[in-house]
Amino acid sequence: MTVPVGSVHPDRDLPGHLVVVAPHMDDELIGCGALLASLADGARASVVYVTDGSRSPEPPAPWHSVDREALARTRRREALAGLDVVGVPSANAHFLELPDGELRKQGDRLQRALGDALTNLEPCRVMIPFRMDRHPDHVAVHRAVLDLVENGGLHSEIHEYFVYSQWKLLPGGDIRSWVRSTLLRSLVPTEEARLAKRRALDLHRSQSSCHFDWQRRPNLTPAFLDRVSWEPEIFLDTSRAPAGAAVFPRGKLRIRMTHRLEPALKHAKDRVLALVRG
Repeated sequence: MTVPVGSVHPDRDLPGHLVVVAPHMDDELIGCGALLASLADGARASVVYVTDGSRSPEPPAPWHSVDREALARTRRREALAGLDVVGVPSANAHFLELPDGELRKQGDRLQRALGDALTNLEPCRVMIPFRMDRHPDHVAVHRAVLDLVENGGLHSEIHEYFVYSQWKLLPGGDIRSWVRSTLLRSLVPTEEARLAKRRALDLHRSQSSCHFDWQRRPNLTPAFLDRVSWEPEIFLDTSRAPAGAAVFPRGKLRIRMTHRLEPALKHAKDRVLALVRG
């Protein structure tokens, strides 16, 4: 990946109360973990977790059982432990506990929950998932926050972070390289921030290990954790960006098709493997 020309220094360029809106526990670390670990005062950051996290890992076959309430409790504990490593106090974690994997169906409930949380927190800057970040919950959160801005319910500077940046069906494999580079800013972490981010992600054991006996691989593989912990964190300056796919100077149709097709293919592959393996 080519690092964008613009750089960001957290305390100089992102002052004031910083809120990361995370659809799921661990999204905030994947996209902004080094940013959080780089703050001189982690207490000026807050994280809003939108879903209860109870559908990850998701069983690939109906005969695989999951205690969703227990999984939700585990993921909440992991989130608090991870934030402690990057210096964000547990009191600054806020859990909305909406249904995991169902945010597209929540509509007004999602809007109200996010609106209430962000109104109470009064952030100067809000970090949200990239507009085409593949997971439907990420897209739903992105749209809900922008709706709050457009309707006058939120007066904060908005930035987008990347969780699902690697798209196998795109040439080059990295969606960030397709975004207009002048809209992007990069944070090149110190070694200390990188190590803190990796330690924090490792504490999400339900995602970084085979949490259930039916799993063949963790959701967050060691290779994935190595990559996201070592590479620069990239952010899209939403206030300067055009709407929707206009952030892409080329390949808009291909990107839209890949955005729809690739997750469906992965889901089908997981189902087939579950049937084969039993």
